[in-house]
Amino acid sequence: MHSNATPGLHELIVEEIKASGDMPFNRFMQLALYHPEYGYYASGTKRVGKSADFITSVSIGSIFGTILAHRLHQYWQQSGQWKSFSIIEPAAHDGTLAFDILTTARTLDEAFFKAIDYQLVEPNKRLQQEQVEKLSAEFDGKFSQFTELSEISNQQGAIISNELVDAFPVHLFQRSEADDDQPWLERFVTLDENDQLIWQTAPTSNAQLRQLFDQLAPHAHAYPAGYQGEFNTAIESFAKQASQALSRGIFITIDYGHLQEELYHPARVEGTLQTYSKHQKDDNPLVDVGNRDITCHIDFTRLQRASEAYGFSKMKHNTQGNYLTTNGAPWLISLEKNPPADLPHLIKQFQTLTHPAMLGTKFQVLEGEK
Repeated sequence: MHSNATPGLHELIVEEIKASGDMPFNRFMQLALYHPEYGYYASGTKRVGKSADFITSVSIGSIFGTILAHRLHQYWQQSGQWKSFSIIEPAAHDGTLAFDILTTARTLDEAFFKAIDYQLVEPNKRLQQEQVEKLSAEFDGKFSQFTELSEISNQQGAIISNELVDAFPVHLFQRSEADDDQPWLERFVTLDENDQLIWQTAPTSNAQLRQLFDQLAPHAHAYPAGYQGEFNTAIESFAKQASQALSRGIFITIDYGHLQEELYHPARVEGTLQTYSKHQKDDNPLVDVGNRDITCHIDFTRLQRASEAYGFSKMKHNTQGNYLTTNGAPWLISLEKNPPADLPHLIKQFQTLTHPAMLGTKFQVLEGEK
């Protein structure tokens, strides 16, 4: 492992591989990102923003939350203006998106704002404390905090997840060099003679991954030897938990991703797995373990099918650019009649979020109702 890696995490991974054998990548990614002491998200280091490791739509500015608030308000009006409207946000981070949505809702419609109970889901205790510091002064009594989405059930309102599913641990797979009975193999993390982390491939024992291999089997000849891809086994459980949390309402997922035929296209030979540090991308997650974010694009086809299987309907898939433009247009047009002082700044934010060369097509949105 690279010298910059978290030493405690390296030792822990080495010990587990020696005790249990080659490590599936989803277990490695779980430890690298979420180990409570050594994981990437466990440290107090600022990870999001221009001076950190990566930017998000939320970190661009408040306009992202403003447009989402307008979409939720529109849905609330169309649904009969419920007296109680839960906004559930898994992976709520430090509460910035919640702050932006609540700030807009307060000026938009007094009855809508009164109906809102904002429910932040965040397992990280440090971030939970940052939520309290960010929200308490202006929105005391308007929010509640949870550690897991599974703690919430039978609400009416909305679930919004932004860049959540891409951080779920994934299995990795590879087209074998030999065109034999097993054209697809799982990629594992193992050790060389000096206890450095290296790759190993072997047949998979994971039932969901075997299903994908069966699906790809008729087309195996189209994939070059060494082709790599990722498989997120947590998509179905996320859709199930979202369905249990929401008895009636709207479900919005925003993330990196593609439809299945594009995600597993034979031309995408190296998959989509990336690591990020100081805005620098890499595709080797075995270096600087614990100090780099690890992410990959999600399968929106599977997320849509899973959501429908758990009771969501009217599913719509779109680019972030199209989604924000459609839902933000009435508000943006209204600003032209009475321009605020920060209008140029807002327009710049909007362009960053929607332009195809920036975040507009990088992110996709899936929306459904229940």
